[in-house]
Amino acid sequence: MLKVVGASWYKTKIGSMIVLTAALLALGTLFIIDMERPTYDGTFCATVYWAKMTGFRVEFWGQQTDFDSIPLGVARICYKDTIFENGWSQIEIETNSAYSDRIQALGAGILEGALTWKSIHNQWTNTINAQCSRDEDSVAFCEWVRQELRENFDKIKEQADLNADHDHYWYQIQLFFHQLDGLEFGWRKGVKRSALKRSRLEIPTEDFLLMNAGADLRDLRIYYDRVLMNRPSPANKDGRSSMLLNIFEENGIIKLLIGHSAAKPYSLMLRIVKKYKFHYHFSRDPKSHIVPGSNIIFSGYPGVLASTDDFYKISGHHGHLIVAGVSILNRNVELWKKLDLSRNVFLCARVMAANRLAYNGRSWSRVMAKNPGTGAKQWLISDRRILRHLITTKKVLVNKYPTIETQTVKMSTYQPYEDTSREKSQVKSDSETRGLVWLVDQLPGRLYAEDVTETLYSHGTIFCNGTAFFNATAELSQVQEQNHQKIPHNFTDLDGIGLFLRQRAIRGDLHEEDPKAYGNIDLKLYSETNSGEMEFHAISGPVSLPTKDYTFNAFTASADDTTSSTTDFKPSNLVKRVEPFRWSHSNLDEKHAGHPDAWNFEKMSPKWAWQ
Repeated sequence: MLKVVGASWYKTKIGSMIVLTAALLALGTLFIIDMERPTYDGTFCATVYWAKMTGFRVEFWGQQTDFDSIPLGVARICYKDTIFENGWSQIEIETNSAYSDRIQALGAGILEGALTWKSIHNQWTNTINAQCSRDEDSVAFCEWVRQELRENFDKIKEQADLNADHDHYWYQIQLFFHQLDGLEFGWRKGVKRSALKRSRLEIPTEDFLLMNAGADLRDLRIYYDRVLMNRPSPANKDGRSSMLLNIFEENGIIKLLIGHSAAKPYSLMLRIVKKYKFHYHFSRDPKSHIVPGSNIIFSGYPGVLASTDDFYKISGHHGHLIVAGVSILNRNVELWKKLDLSRNVFLCARVMAANRLAYNGRSWSRVMAKNPGTGAKQWLISDRRILRHLITTKKVLVNKYPTIETQTVKMSTYQPYEDTSREKSQVKSDSETRGLVWLVDQLPGRLYAEDVTETLYSHGTIFCNGTAFFNATAELSQVQEQNHQKIPHNFTDLDGIGLFLRQRAIRGDLHEEDPKAYGNIDLKLYSETNSGEMEFHAISGPVSLPTKDYTFNAFTASADDTTSSTTDFKPSNLVKRVEPFRWSHSNLDEKHAGHPDAWNFEKMSPKWAWQ
């Protein structure tokens, strides 16, 4: 009996423990359910490490929300693809100053290539691969340009290696190509570790060069047609990039407003906002100073290490600039004939060198003038440090100035860049406010720059949309177009600037007789006050507002009417809404892998992981 009772008691004890354990597990489950789980927004992060014996090693951290916990290593990256949500992806890369600049550049390139490999392949498919197989002439041009770029790449790398130790410009060019080498290496590693590794995705090395020479391709095509083949170039597509700079004062606050819209093929609408925080030095000597432009934010494209639609916000220990650019027309064939393509440095590399080395508009222009090759461009460089020094006693009462025509904005003086190294005596602004804005006209092999702060103070607005600014530059380019549209002066916010640029943009797909997949594919809006308040928005997708579908009260005002409130650009003046562009509703035969169907996005403001 005792044994039986004891056995029963033992079984009862085990049963009780099982019940208790089950109850605890149930309570634990309820507790876990009630716990706040981490929510991820699709931001993926990674770190690249380097050791002398083993080389580079990438650690992928998956989706993250605790960005400060991401190890820095040589460099770290966070990447978020929200193109289907707001039309943009976002990349942020930070490097470690404890490593040499070469290792930083390679590491940054490896991370970007590894995380964005799919977007890079889609971009290449939609652009380079599609365009280079369009017809026999396109095939011939691409074969020629690939060979030119390969030979050019070898010569420029050799020249950079020879000059990098004693020339800051060539040192930055060298770092650009180190980063490009890392990008290609990282892309191949990204494909290899992906689920599509067996699909044998391939991009030729020359096409990584070609993607990063995108800003030069228009000029190279003209050179190929006009100089080598002795034939007219294909007709220019309608539509131009445009930018507007406005200064405004209200209630003691001075505000600089900037709008920029890029005209491109629709196949290029895989857009990325990038932030590069690279701790590069002036030279290979680790004791040399960090470059002024160590922190660069720009709107760009997958696989391209610069903007190419030319919008940059630059900051650092000494440099605080906004750089914006548009293409300008050039019909002077003789300028093309004098180019030595074998020694021409990609425009992307030149611009990024200037962005990093410059501490004001003058020094930015000077760096760009060191190697003026391909590129018919116009640039506005705004010094944000000088904006901080502006006070309301200066003559910046823009709201009292009359409406102006674009031709009256041209400077009466003209000098080649090399003659503008001294301060101009005719500039009457106080010394502390001089240099707020520089303007550069860049033609093949030529560059002209001047401080146009007085022009901005006098008129309140500078508007650029594809014609040379300086009279002599216009003569040299053999383009004497006159733009008689009246430019309103009294913009008070970014919405007004956005509406103004939208109305002047074009949408090629809306052309009834000959629709084209070409037009203004984005809008960037930036403002900053002398008190330090900043605002940045970006919109991706075709952005035009056709005049026949929209009416703005601003264009009903008289040119002599400087007091009427009808010259204000307000969203309330918008009369009719235009349908957004949809690939599925168009008959456009263009590659658009990775694109959303409908481009109906509102403005986006990037939020960064690391300050």
